[in-house]
Amino acid sequence: MNPKSMNPKSISPKCWHLGFVVGFALSAPQVFATEIAPADAQAVVASQLSAFERDDAAGAWKFAAPDVQQKFVSADNFIGMVKSKYGPIARHRSVDFGPAARKGDEVGLVVTLVGEDNEVWSALFMLSKQQDGGWKTTGCLLAKAPQTSL
Repeated sequence: MNPKSMNPKSISPKCWHLGFVVGFALSAPQVFATEIAPADAQAVVASQLSAFERDDAAGAWKFAAPDVQQKFVSADNFIGMVKSKYGPIARHRSVDFGPAARKGDEVGLVVTLVGEDNEVWSALFMLSKQQDGGWKTTGCLLAKAPQTSL
């Protein structure tokens, strides 16, 4: 394919997100040098995913960073948004934690999810260290993985 003939407008947003997630997973160790993501950051994502799966709005909410909480105002609004826009995060058959990288007080964590429909998804969870020393999620990118179903 001739790179000059590629039109960025013809590439779907899902492809861009997937490209970002895959690119992050492959380049994270180089981008973030040698800092290792802390195990407690992964535990936060695991706990939040578990809360989503149980429909525990308050439980998922407590792992969201203050900026996220300010944006959504309530736990019910937050879990409602996740269910409507990030279905595989709210409902999944399995979770596999992939590469993680840290730069200072920021962590990126790649997670592979298998949805209830057996579709495979890649998620990039972003976390930041809080003043109390704990980690909270600040955002998530979700894209269908290249292997789209099991």
